[in-house]
Amino acid sequence: MTRCAVRLADGMTGFAFVLGRDQRHAQLAAVFDALLQGTDDSASGVLRFVTEFGIAQSARREIKSRKAASTKVHFFAMARGISPE
Repeated sequence: MTRCAVRLADGMTGFAFVLGRDQRHAQLAAVFDALLQGTDDSASGVLRFVTEFGIAQSARREIKSRKAASTKVHFFAMARGISPE
């Protein structure tokens, strides 16, 4: 787990804990945490950005999932019939 605490120039502090060792991910999460704690105007702009980014990311994942599903191969086993003689 990677943790990060960030204090912005305006004094707002953000904290983040992320799984893994991705320091950049933890830093960005902490910065967004600090920005979302700001005034209503700045927080609403950041929230709008995060929402739009989430929608775009979902669309990319959906396209990737559809591409993978289109190449899926269905295997089946045929039972060998033994004639009852």
